[in-house]
Amino acid sequence: MGRSKELTEEERSYVVGLARGGLSISKIATETKRPRGTIATILRRFRIRGNVKTAPRSGRPPVTTPRDERSLERLVKQDRHATAKSLTKKWNKVTEKDVSVMTTRRRLHSLGYIGRQARKKPYISSKNKKKRMEWARVMRKKNLAYWKKVVFTDESKIKISRSDGRVFVWRKSTVEWLPCCTLGSVKMGEASIMVWGAISYDGVGPLTVVESSITGETYRQTLHKHFLPLVVS
Repeated sequence: MGRSKELTEEERSYVVGLARGGLSISKIATETKRPRGTIATILRRFRIRGNVKTAPRSGRPPVTTPRDERSLERLVKQDRHATAKSLTKKWNKVTEKDVSVMTTRRRLHSLGYIGRQARKKPYISSKNKKKRMEWARVMRKKNLAYWKKVVFTDESKIKISRSDGRVFVWRKSTVEWLPCCTLGSVKMGEASIMVWGAISYDGVGPLTVVESSITGETYRQTLHKHFLPLVVS
């Protein structure tokens, strides 16, 4: 025999109302077509709690402990590129438990770790980091008059065929070759352009396309053609 459906708060309130009206448990059971035991339980809980609301349930106890979660966080910090599947395997070995990949993801989310695409940044060696920090400490003491005389210049390559990063699309498994779900590629290298620009206290300079690769001679020509007129003006 299956378990009967739990009464709603409105139904339990109706039972309490009938009892306050003087009806016995048997008559209330007949009126509501519910078992006498159910009616008695509702009235008993009402006398104890003073209301007919459903008491909070504890739910299923978590399979992991705070100590387990700390071990998971250590594993993540050791290898931030690890997949949830590999982390689960390592975590189960450390804790001697058998949690699922979904449980691992939930625990990581509760710890504040969300899987995201890694940001790209230029690689800087430890030696250059030290030099840049020393330069920054000296330059931060310069006044505004000094910075009004400074012009920053740089060049950058821009790919025009596609993004350097990963590109995602939303699709079903049966439409993977539709044009809207594919990303065009360029054989024999990717199309790109090299640009040069400058910025100073007075504003930005022109964004110039450099026709050839940047060499010492090309850079000198760029400065002579675009930088000097900018400074003179």
